[in-house]
Amino acid sequence: MVLMLAGQWGLGSLRQKDIPLAPEATSRRIFEYSTVHLDVPEGLLPTTGEPLQSTRWVFEGFTPEKVDTLFASCSLTSAQKEFLTDHKKWQIYAAGVAIHVSPEIILGLNSSAREKVYGVLAQSQANPAHAMPFRFSPGLFDGLMASSDLTPAEVQRVKNLTWSNEGAVCFSDLDVLKGTMPATQFKDLIETLYSVPALLMRVRIYPDTDVKALLNYWGKGGRAAQIKPLVESLTKVTNSTRINIEHFLPPFARLHLNTFPNPAVDPMAIRQDCFWSAMNFFNDSPDPQYYDQQSTIRVLKDSFYVTREKPVFGDRIMLKDKNELALHMCVYIADGVVFTKNGADFKAPWVLMKLSDMLALYPSRQGLNLVTYRPKNL
Repeated sequence: MVLMLAGQWGLGSLRQKDIPLAPEATSRRIFEYSTVHLDVPEGLLPTTGEPLQSTRWVFEGFTPEKVDTLFASCSLTSAQKEFLTDHKKWQIYAAGVAIHVSPEIILGLNSSAREKVYGVLAQSQANPAHAMPFRFSPGLFDGLMASSDLTPAEVQRVKNLTWSNEGAVCFSDLDVLKGTMPATQFKDLIETLYSVPALLMRVRIYPDTDVKALLNYWGKGGRAAQIKPLVESLTKVTNSTRINIEHFLPPFARLHLNTFPNPAVDPMAIRQDCFWSAMNFFNDSPDPQYYDQQSTIRVLKDSFYVTREKPVFGDRIMLKDKNELALHMCVYIADGVVFTKNGADFKAPWVLMKLSDMLALYPSRQGLNLVTYRPKNL
């Protein structure tokens, strides 16, 4: 789901520093993190016995001469060049050229050639594995591989097949590895690639923490009185203590965090996308009006304003393309962290992510505009 929003609403600048929660504590660590990888429910994963993505490369809009020029610009071995430039292996259409590529050729491509070829293939939806690859920020990809049950050799094989796209680490060749790994290891690979990195975020409270400043920040939405007893009790702990950020989240976010939509119990689960999730952030119960695109636009226009100030807790961050098409919406938490659901897919849980890691999931050759919407009543 995407939203078309009026351009005159303007763009808000987005900076990733917060107001200090306590002036005297700015030199001390306030936030602590660890990362977990949420396993997608097994029934939603592709089985190891079914075909995944094709090794058919489609050069949409390319003439044979243009395809030859592309391959000539790549650093290919003689065997690769002989295979890829053999027009007898090509299917030439009015709309482009298609080539069925052997796994051996794909596995043997060097990183430079893979970057060039996959960058072209990614521009066409006829190549779903390249147009919609697995995408990770570099840091999250390394952590994902390190946390997997794959052997070091298998991890390296996966890394050799990655390519970069607008700063993200991409992987497109799941089907190529299918025939080269034992079934159990291939199942581990599927589970690893589909797992979702999620931040566990904690706030450290010191005896001299400014309780008022903390309540002003986290108590938005009329919740200051609810969290005040907890905050005051934490400041009485000797030295310092830390608390999971979930305790400061409103009911909707707290209940959904680190969970997956469940279509078995909720027939509306397929419509619970990023916009529905962000707009319901402060609600005790989800408001069904946000299933409707026009209602979301109306509420944003009537109850929010675009700000160029630093984002704070509860601000909605929207990603727009150059045509003012809204691609995604999330909720700012603190310290460059957002509450997000990356798509309406059942395999997309509600998680906390660093904004920089989340942006790696949303490529745009024309660039993305980040707009900060702040509720008028906060």
